[in-house]
Amino acid sequence: MKNDPCIQGLKEKLERDGLSVEPLLRAVCRCMAEELLERGSVCLRGLGCFEVAEYPPVPAGGQLLPPARRLRFHTRPVNDDKLSILVSCRAGVSPAQARNFMKVLGGCLEKAVRSSRELRIRGIGAFCEQEGRYIFVPDDSFEELLNAATLHLTAIDIEGR
Repeated sequence: MKNDPCIQGLKEKLERDGLSVEPLLRAVCRCMAEELLERGSVCLRGLGCFEVAEYPPVPAGGQLLPPARRLRFHTRPVNDDKLSILVSCRAGVSPAQARNFMKVLGGCLEKAVRSSRELRIRGIGAFCEQEGRYIFVPDDSFEELLNAATLHLTAIDIEGR
């Protein structure tokens, strides 16, 4: 995750407890990406849920465009600890340490979003301001991964049926 004030806050709160922040952040990003690719959704306390939306083939301009998958974000309360359990396994820390890390991270993320600061989740996307609105913009490389099975498909000409 790229947000220096956020990372500094995490370091101040967690490194005194013997937790190294960077490996845990990498584990969070990896776990999020894996959950999205395997299960289609992942939720993060303090932020909300990321979901993979399926779009069927669409007629446009005399062509039928291939199906696509897009990453979407929805703000909503999150009460589960699923991601902290995955991070615990991936990063080799205790479940209690992972829960504490995710709690502090959630607070940091919530603060960044409330103040409309750019927040980049490595390999997944970024929260940023565009055209006066604070939005989530998926990472192009992640959307390519989501659509790997259909990237070879091209639009079909349906004009001359």
